[in-house]
Amino acid sequence: MVLARLSVEDAALPPTPESRPQPRLRPKVWRSHSAAGAGGAGLGHLSQLHTRPLKGEEGEQVLRAANLNGLPKVLYGPPDGLELVLHEGGKTVINVQAPIVKEVMEYLQREHSYGNKVTGRLLEIHFGGIGYGWEREMLWLVLATMLRGVVVELTYQGRRFRSYLDPQVRTPFTATNAFRAASFAPRRAPDLRTLVSAARRYEELTGEETDVDESAIARAFQRLARDELEALLPVEAVAHAHGIPVLQPLQEYHTWLQTILNSASDDCINILAGEGASFQKTRDEVAAIRRATNEQGLAQLSRLRGAVERIWPTLEDEGLNGELGDNARLLERRLEDGTYYQVPLALADAVEALESSYRHLYEERHRERRAAFQRAVDDVKAQPDWPLVAEDMHTAILKPLTERAEHELDLPDGALVCRECGSGLSEMASDLAAVDRFRSDVLLRLQQISAPEEKVERVRVAHVAGLGGTLSTQEEVNELLELLREHLYKLIASGVRVVLE
Repeated sequence: MVLARLSVEDAALPPTPESRPQPRLRPKVWRSHSAAGAGGAGLGHLSQLHTRPLKGEEGEQVLRAANLNGLPKVLYGPPDGLELVLHEGGKTVINVQAPIVKEVMEYLQREHSYGNKVTGRLLEIHFGGIGYGWEREMLWLVLATMLRGVVVELTYQGRRFRSYLDPQVRTPFTATNAFRAASFAPRRAPDLRTLVSAARRYEELTGEETDVDESAIARAFQRLARDELEALLPVEAVAHAHGIPVLQPLQEYHTWLQTILNSASDDCINILAGEGASFQKTRDEVAAIRRATNEQGLAQLSRLRGAVERIWPTLEDEGLNGELGDNARLLERRLEDGTYYQVPLALADAVEALESSYRHLYEERHRERRAAFQRAVDDVKAQPDWPLVAEDMHTAILKPLTERAEHELDLPDGALVCRECGSGLSEMASDLAAVDRFRSDVLLRLQQISAPEEKVERVRVAHVAGLGGTLSTQEEVNELLELLREHLYKLIASGVRVVLE
């Protein structure tokens, strides 16, 4: 029993709309292959006659639509539709198991198993002939839906299309000659479980939902990759400029993003569904590097480097080690391997310990030097000749002492020297060792001003004794005193005023 209405027109290649007699009131329909077998036995519901009025633009609408809602009724469920689109799990998805889709897919798979190229012309001949009688517009609709459902791929003018998003892919679904010249092949698309997994992974990555549709998910994932790449480029530049050893993970991420951008939609889905967790981990690591290379991060990097390169060597020269040395080595190791941003709390404690120790030592030495030089100032002012010096000369005479004695410590956070004197720890240690020499120079200057006619000579006790400043026995002490006495007697007898050092 044949249910399809057949005519001479149905048995031949369907004429173009321009060549059809006008007016033509017959609706555009599709008929299932019901003539095969004995009366179509065993075909079940596919042996039923289906008629659906079409305008000829439904296929293009499927490809243009931002989502699968609001399309013509023919795409949805009975009684008006062919079940090409389903609502599943709160999402609207292409139904690649729809009877009419399976009918076309079986033909494509069969022909490709024989090694045959299937063009639009062959599809028109097969599905427009005896047993089907489909209009070309129905083929456009079904094949466009299959392309969006990523179960077929299309080749047109030497270019293969696997995504429905390319505007050029619409041409074969709107022009007769383009459709007949195009070829179609089955494509193994990610299954629904993989699509759902990829959509869920994308939502975890961005907090945004996407349709459970291969092209939509791939497009969203590639948009994310493009945004990530734009944000990555300046990070790579800063890391290179500041010599931060994080270029390897940045380059690996760069390569990964380029791969996503250059991949077909199904490859994007597989990457997202299969490697999404690793992608998120790498993305988080790069985000941490991005924070470590912003203005605040670079300031912290400078602080860490200062602790290792300037503070620790100074403390080590002062004989400080132990836990401070462990902290310095931790900072140095993390800076060298580029992982300093991964343990910010531990490194913050380490650098704080070094900076605190340095500051405490600096404050103590600055205070000690100030006190020593203040005593020297007081000693000079206590000299009998001090009142003989004009008051307007006091400042100049005392300057070598007062510039180290009469200023408050000004050591801002992060600074290594006082902003007033600019002295480092070693310089202050040298000043303390030479305070007597500074005092002697000022006293000599005082004597020269107060009594210019008198000869003044500085005497260093150790130099007179010739003992190198070391005494270990009473005999050596007595010998020193005797030598010093004789030397001083001679100087005084010759009219020289003595300044001891």
